Amino acid sequence: ADADAEASSEVSPPLRFPEQHWGRCCAFSPAANLLAVGGKGLVSIWDVDSRSIIRVIHGKRDASVESLAFSGDGTRICVYFDDDYKVRVFNVSTGERECLLDGGGNDMRIWGDLLNGVMVTSTDTLVESWDLATSEKLSSVKVSSGYFSKAKSVALDSAGVYVAVAKEGDEDLRVYDIKASKRVGTCWGGHETNVELIVAGADSELVFSLDEKGGLVAWRIPAGEILRRVNLELWAPVSLLSTPCGSKLIISGWSTLEGERGVV
Repeated sequence: ADADAEASSEVSPPLRFPEQHWGRCCAFSPAANLLAVGGKGLVSIWDVDSRSIIRVIHGKRDASVESLAFSGDGTRICVYFDDDYKVRVFNVSTGERECLLDGGGNDMRIWGDLLNGVMVTSTDTLVESWDLATSEKLSSVKVSSGYFSKAKSVALDSAGVYVAVAKEGDEDLRVYDIKASKRVGTCWGGHETNVELIVAGADSELVFSLDEKGGLVAWRIPAGEILRRVNLELWAPVSLLSTPCGSKLIISGWSTLEGERGVV
């Protein structure tokens, strides 16, 4: 029993990133066996178990990766670079580019696979869905009216019906039916400060939101019912991820208790 307790308390060593492979965005594959890390001009694909790079996907030489996401079946990865208005879709196994999703001159963010083979992106004012096989735009819903209320974070429910949207400088969330291209219900008000990040859980009815002072709220979608509130003692949150199994949230930011960046 003592040996088991000692083994369970061990912490795996951190991943060591070569300089050109280090970036500020990352994504797990649906099976959680691969981790994609965006760097300068490239994406490195890591095997989680062996903690080694198994493939390097080269994109734009002098551009940093701003956002990325795996397709629902894990065979493709969508990548957006910071000096372009297009999302590049690569084959994970070969590293070859398969298609482009054209943002029409707008900065884009990638939020994930709504349904298998349908990727969701956003601009400052729109949330859009795309067919990865044809690069055709399937739907577009207006979520913001202009410069002072840009879409900041988007969460997709696992059933592929709804998206929850947080705007810059806003304490409320809004929910949209992505297929019908319309808003559902009224604003969700559960935070006292601006919402920074939102993510959907593996359960199709769960959405989590994190505000700028570390307030975490669990919601039921699309009703907007608050299920739980937690104060994480964080300021300036950096990332909010739900594990593929749905049992844990991974949150990073600056701790008000420790005064340093870490993972909660």
